[in-house]
Amino acid sequence: MQIIVTTRLAKEENLWLKSLSDRLEKEDILDGLLDSYKVNYKNPLYESVMDIIIRANQQVFKEEIDVCEALEELMKDKMEEKVEIGKEIGKEIGENRVNELTKILSRAGRFDDIIKAAEDKEYQKLLFEEFAL
Repeated sequence: MQIIVTTRLAKEENLWLKSLSDRLEKEDILDGLLDSYKVNYKNPLYESVMDIIIRANQQVFKEEIDVCEALEELMKDKMEEKVEIGKEIGKEIGENRVNELTKILSRAGRFDDIIKAAEDKEYQKLLFEEFAL
């Protein structure tokens, strides 16, 4: 077992380890933490650690609007990327559901239902429920 006294760590050499605390000051955030994160924000390890730091120091981040705006700017690209990925996944899931419904209705000889489902979203929803899709 090791005990790390973060207040005794050199900031320059242990910035991220030193920042893993619920006692961050505004100066700690501005003195390199954000700059370091800007360079490494695509790295999942940095992202995870920054998430922990922000959660542990929410009040400091809330008080410093400029810091929050800087973080938002840093994370803007990442959030937009996640939204696009979510859209693609949603689109694929929707297409797969419609294709599966079409195959089921086709096998059952329910061709009129295929056309009706394509024209009427409410009827399509009923068919999704009927076939547990």
